Amino acid sequence: IELNVLESYMMTGKNKYLLVLPILSLIMINLHAALWPMLFVMILPYIVSSLRFKIGFIKNEGFEKKYLFLTIAVMILIAFVNPYGLDAMTYLIKSTGYPNMKNIIEIQHPYVMNFTGAVIYIYIFLIALVYMFFRKGKTKLRYFLLTIGTILMVLISIRNVTYFGICSMFPLAYYLKDFTLKNDTASVSTKRNNKIRAALIGLIIIVLFIGSYYNNIENNTYTKYLDLNNTIDFIYENEDISEVILYTGFNEGSLVQFRGLPSYIDPRAEVYFKKHNNKEDIFNEYFNLREGKVYYKDILDKYGFTHLIVPNGESLSTYLNNDSDYAAIYENDKYYLFKRLKL
Repeated sequence: IELNVLESYMMTGKNKYLLVLPILSLIMINLHAALWPMLFVMILPYIVSSLRFKIGFIKNEGFEKKYLFLTIAVMILIAFVNPYGLDAMTYLIKSTGYPNMKNIIEIQHPYVMNFTGAVIYIYIFLIALVYMFFRKGKTKLRYFLLTIGTILMVLISIRNVTYFGICSMFPLAYYLKDFTLKNDTASVSTKRNNKIRAALIGLIIIVLFIGSYYNNIENNTYTKYLDLNNTIDFIYENEDISEVILYTGFNEGSLVQFRGLPSYIDPRAEVYFKKHNNKEDIFNEYFNLREGKVYYKDILDKYGFTHLIVPNGESLSTYLNNDSDYAAIYENDKYYLFKRLKL
């Protein structure tokens, strides 16, 4: 919506389109505060395009920018209308500076040996080839900046793949809009382009399907969560829930809480930053425990865990299997369920 509004404003010069942006700001800050700043990241190429300058062969004529900057100011002011005020607006900033964030898959850069990463790198390579070999195409400075900027974003973090997909595809479509083969008539060119569009849409669907299937198989997603669900079933069927104080890992906490059991941590990483909860830095504490940087019993005793769901193969499962204070009362291919014997 934001990009369509900005494009409509740029192409028509009508200020009425900009009225949508403050509404988007208000919606975003209340629905997904962590990504609210991305509204302004997407505006940056349009701000640059509004400036008049010439650097080498790059010449930008600029345009009337008064209403664009006024709109940005209104977007910031209206964002204060949220339950948490400035805290919500600075949520993303407060969520940075945690080295252990590198352990979260979506924060990592794409790996070429991973299916999703390979698709991203291939797509970047194909984009580069198009711009290198089809020199007749024309583009705009804002399209170039959107493409380059989101390529850098996705190379830093795979979670930015949606921005990269959106902000590289429509500039590429604009660049190729006048593409024709020699001796093509208008009707022949249109038919061929329609076939190419259909083929590309089909290819995208196939890639998405294969990618989803491959990643589920690669990460054993189905069997992993089935085993976790079976472990939770065992707790409900054999333990007194009112007495259970449960430890789970970062990835397991969501399903455990969905099943109605409070857990030590879950994949909402920022909730466990001291900057946000103003109590404990549980996020770093968990990863220090997982990586053996702290004595495991200091953490377990701190919270008085009665039961622990621990993935098979983690160092904590090794410690507990050799600790006489704990016993594995259930296990499957993926998980151990430990119970504390001495309270």
